[in-house]
Amino acid sequence: LALVPVPREAFAGASDLRLFTGGGRMPPNIMIMLDNSGSMNDPPLGCPTCGSKLSIAKPALTTLVTSVNPPLGGGLYDEKARFGLFNYRANGGLLKQSITSGNTGTILTAIAAQTAPGGVGTPIAASMLDVARYYSGTRVWGTLPTWGSLTSEPAVTDPFDYVCRDSFVIFI
Repeated sequence: LALVPVPREAFAGASDLRLFTGGGRMPPNIMIMLDNSGSMNDPPLGCPTCGSKLSIAKPALTTLVTSVNPPLGGGLYDEKARFGLFNYRANGGLLKQSITSGNTGTILTAIAAQTAPGGVGTPIAASMLDVARYYSGTRVWGTLPTWGSLTSEPAVTDPFDYVCRDSFVIFI
């Protein structure tokens, strides 16, 4: 079971772009959970000549990020959203890139460098809990350990720097 808080505004319009661009509000946080299990090296079912699922996902994510944060030239981007990146690890999620302002180039590089070594399974529910723990920062969230309390978790800046900033998770 995964509970994902979604703002009421998410259902107000037909355009997904409005969700991600904040409709004139604070640029939202968008955490991408990119599957790095071994099955991502396989082609999608029913399309043996399509390439691997990962080779399809990486350009799709690059298009998503650059359509939300369009390039301005010179390595700069119109930052309309703040992106982060998680992968699976055994029994949960692994933070690959924190959500911060001005990191679009870093996120695009991290997406391009993704591999699917396998050996981690597909712990969807546990990884969602780890993303929720990341979003909770040092605040207590039920009986779950706070972010950074496990040795594999780096200390990070709280992505909720403003109360009005919406946050989303995209599972790929």
